[in-house]
Amino acid sequence: MILQKTKKTGEDDMAFFGKTFAGAMVLMSLAMADTAASRPAFAAPADCTCEAVDEATARRFIIRAALEHSVPPELALAVADVKSGFRSDLIGPGGEIGLMQIDAGNAEFNYGVSRFDLKHADTNADIGTRYLRYLYAVKQSWPAAVASLNTDRWSTPDTTEENRKFVSEVLRKWERYESMNEIQEEILQERELQESRRANQSQFEPSSRERSGYGQSRRDTSSFRGANISSWEAYSQAHEELKQKFSGNLD
Repeated sequence: MILQKTKKTGEDDMAFFGKTFAGAMVLMSLAMADTAASRPAFAAPADCTCEAVDEATARRFIIRAALEHSVPPELALAVADVKSGFRSDLIGPGGEIGLMQIDAGNAEFNYGVSRFDLKHADTNADIGTRYLRYLYAVKQSWPAAVASLNTDRWSTPDTTEENRKFVSEVLRKWERYESMNEIQEEILQERELQESRRANQSQFEPSSRERSGYGQSRRDTSSFRGANISSWEAYSQAHEELKQKFSGNLD
């Protein structure tokens, strides 16, 4: 009796295993059917239509971002030219977005920027140049940074024929933009605008000491902020005097 019960239990287990295995095979077959070959290369989300701007505006956004992130503006322009032809509304075959053809997953993971933010040309230019600058910090070479744009930042740059052509074309256009008077004038104008904005901000914004409550009065502490203190003893003495004057406000 016990042997018959054990045998029946074994048969039940085998039947359950058979059903489970068959179900798994069905799911695997469905998954394998949904391959890249059976799907379109990329279908842009209906709610992810990119902002379209003219080429002059696109160049201005790229030059501004490049100067802010210490990237050669001519190089950033060359990357955008080769990748998108300055088309801010372009969706690439792999889902790359906008002017700099940015991978949405990369942008969201590294910079907290969604694919919907990337549809704006100025944001796209900013993230693209920031990433290019980061790759330069890792690779210590602009050509190597460009070669790594289409690969993982820690990997050896892609050496396929396609990527070699991409790098060669970017470097060629970089040199071309450096020799174009129109581009150099645009860069100069944007650089002057940024310098003017920084000058205005420094004029009206409080100093770091004032923001941290360094003194109770700008007038009372201005002579100390502007003084040329040449030694630690002089600094300590001035600090003690101010500390006593403001009743311990400078701990």
